[in-house]
Amino acid sequence: MAHVNEKINFVYDAMGYDKFNKYLGVLLTDRGPEFNDYQGIEFDIDGVRRCRLFYCDSGQSTQKPFVERINREIRRYVFKGQSVENLTQDDCNLIASYINNMTLDGLGNRTPYEFAKRFLGEEILEKLNIKYIKPNDLVVKNIDLIKHELKKSK
Repeated sequence: MAHVNEKINFVYDAMGYDKFNKYLGVLLTDRGPEFNDYQGIEFDIDGVRRCRLFYCDSGQSTQKPFVERINREIRRYVFKGQSVENLTQDDCNLIASYINNMTLDGLGNRTPYEFAKRFLGEEILEKLNIKYIKPNDLVVKNIDLIKHELKKSK
C-alpha cells in the first residue's frame, strides 16, 4: 500500500492538482491489497480530494480492458515467470517509455506519448521520466537484452 501511495504522490506532484484531477480524476483498479488505502490514494497530504477510486468486480477483467492491454505489453518486456526483484525504477521508466512510444490504431496511428505531450506538456513527461524514443529504435525484446544493448552502446 505504501508503495502505491508513494507512486500516486509522485505522479500527483509531477502533474499538479489541476492536471491530475482532470486526467486521472477517476482511478479504476482491482481489489488487490495494495489498493486498500483508498484515502491515501484519493486525498493528498493536505486532505484535498484529488481523485476518486473505484474497484472492479473480482474476476472481471473486461471492466478494465485498457489495463489488461498494458499488462500484455509489459509481458513483452518482462516475461511471465521472470522475477521482477531486480528491476529498477530506471528499468520501469524504460519499459513505460517503450510502451508509450508505440503507435496505436485506436489513436489514429499516433502514440500515447504524443497525446500525453499535447495534453500534459513535455515538462510533465520529463518529471515522470517518460522519454521520447524514435520509432526505428523501438525493438520489442526482454528488458535484460535492452539494458545490455544500452550498456554496449555507451
